Amino acid sequence: MSSMDSVVNANPTGSGKTVETLMTVRPGRPVIVVACVPIAKMPWMQMTKNWRPEYNVIVAKSKAECLEFLRDMSNHPRETTMYILNPEILPPFQWIEGSWFPPEGCTIVTDEAQEVSGQSNREKGNQAAKWQELVGKVLRNKGRSIILTATPLELSPMQLYNILKTGRLLESSFGSWIKFKEEFGAIEGPYGILWGDPKGSCAQYLNKVMIARSRDVIMPFLPKIKRFKINLGKLSLAIARDSEEVLEELLKLNEDVVAALSLVRQDSKLARKIASLRRILAIEKTRRFFQEAASRFARVPHILATCHRDPCDIAAEHGYEIIRGGMTFAQKAKVCNRFQEGKINKVILTVRAAGTSITLNRASVLVFLDEDWNPQKNYQVEGRLDRIGQANDLIRMFSCQFDHPLETHLQVRLEERRRLVNRTIGKVKEMQDRGEIPDPLLDLETALVSLRSQRQETEEDL
Repeated sequence: MSSMDSVVNANPTGSGKTVETLMTVRPGRPVIVVACVPIAKMPWMQMTKNWRPEYNVIVAKSKAECLEFLRDMSNHPRETTMYILNPEILPPFQWIEGSWFPPEGCTIVTDEAQEVSGQSNREKGNQAAKWQELVGKVLRNKGRSIILTATPLELSPMQLYNILKTGRLLESSFGSWIKFKEEFGAIEGPYGILWGDPKGSCAQYLNKVMIARSRDVIMPFLPKIKRFKINLGKLSLAIARDSEEVLEELLKLNEDVVAALSLVRQDSKLARKIASLRRILAIEKTRRFFQEAASRFARVPHILATCHRDPCDIAAEHGYEIIRGGMTFAQKAKVCNRFQEGKINKVILTVRAAGTSITLNRASVLVFLDEDWNPQKNYQVEGRLDRIGQANDLIRMFSCQFDHPLETHLQVRLEERRRLVNRTIGKVKEMQDRGEIPDPLLDLETALVSLRSQRQETEEDL
């Protein structure tokens, strides 16, 4: 790692990227951890205490504290100190640009980088600009940047571009925005950039700056995953009629327009209609699940996942404990601990609230009552079970579906997005699994291989 100033660690969810990073931090140098999901602060505190106890951890909880810590870091650098913060509390961009000077040789770690790399709204764009300036200043003063994300490419190549650009990795990978667009088959359409099929050479460029190994290579001791479909039958007539109307509107649109506008995420009349219908479908699926399928899982520890709050309330009536948005880390941890200790056997969680920083690997069954239109968000939830410490012989993943064309349409879109990831990040994993690792990454890879062998011996402690 000493020969590479900046790198993206895109190893799978649950593979121990936090520990890997801690073990490759330069001894005696200050560390800044930008936790793009605030709930990730607590795991960093716990892991640092266990794996790098020589570091004094300071957690910023407000904008005032963050400003004070960064100013103190500039004026009175402490060699074995870790500063943990999140993008929402970073000081103004102008202050970072003009007044902040990081100590020489420090490391900046960005955890869950995909959450702040996008430009979907003004606030996140502002956070990305601050993050980019932090990284740039650290690198210019002989420091290092480590970017952690199991999902660097979620909805479109634009997110991957933002991660590379913000992490100062674009020049050393693709070289330029023009080359990046060319490799991903992008053209300028009437409604913005239209992304085509990525070229086979995309993986070669990403391989220069990214550590990405497959689950089977990093964690060969984990059980196999089998996927099943739970058919809940036909929709009620009223819901089926509404679904058909929405599907007709979707199919009338040019597919390129849908791709360019990312329709399901836009504030449009059709997008609001889709969101309302998905909520109704989620409620109907939950009710139908408890009527027809829940008894199959009554005797095994299992997890239900949904994208909406209403199914959580329904499940609570059947004795499920809930993990969803609005809960603190301590509240989520309490539910997780009760489940892991065997005091409860069933938990329902929302996809966006439970995709990071929690462990539920006592379960070997995960049931998606409804799925996110972003397959990488679903993948993050699967990582709550499919991670180090999973002791079952088989992991079973279930997807609840109605017999209706709208469900088929959703599954087709999900598969298209999975295919994009497989043709880019997936190809990088195949290359590195075969040992095709560029020289600048060999130091890090050697350290990680050594760490993995140690970790298998101390699996329980981790």
